[in-house]
Amino acid sequence: MGRQPWIVFTQMKTAAGVSPAVGAGTVLASLIVFTLLYGALAVVELGLMIKYGRQPPPPLKDEPDDDGKLAFAY
Repeated sequence: MGRQPWIVFTQMKTAAGVSPAVGAGTVLASLIVFTLLYGALAVVELGLMIKYGRQPPPPLKDEPDDDGKLAFAY
């Protein structure tokens, strides 16, 4: 119970929930495609983090943006 969420407890047996049309080759191909996709996204994310991490911070302003009032108070 809990390992096959697509099977209703006491209503459907695990053997009836198996998809015979999906072969091992299809599962392997989808696993490879997802691994390559997430690997490419990880490389892009790492590149963006390095790019923006190396930039200096923006300069600080001497005067405040608001008129001196609190933006949030209890």
